[in-house]
Order: sequence, then C-alpha cells, then structure tokens
Amino acid sequence: MYLKNLIFIFVIVLGMILFLYGSAIYVALIGWIGVYFIIGGILLFLVLYLYNGLFTKKQD
Repeated sequence: MYLKNLIFIFVIVLGMILFLYGSAIYVALIGWIGVYFIIGGILLFLVLYLYNGLFTKKQD
C-alpha cells in the first residue's frame, strides 16, 4: 500500500475512535470531529483516486 493510502486509513480510523469516544462520554464536539475526520478521509481518498485515474498518462 502507498503511504497516502495508509494516511487516509489512519485518519478514518482516528475519526471512528473519536466518534466512539465522544459518544461514550457524552461530549458532542469530539464526536462531531470524529465524523468530520471520517467524511474528510473518505472524500480525500476518492478525490485523489479520481485525479490519478483521470490525469495521469498511461504508458503503452
């Protein structure tokens, strides 16, 4: 796996942990930060995946 993919997976897992931690101790701010980390990690992964697929030159 590439380093970028590992970073995105780490951000998504960190978001899940923050969301679960925030919901367990009833702190909404931490939970929402976790949700935004999850959404942000997935969106950045998709954007970079599409960018690499559309704008890289294919070698014959």
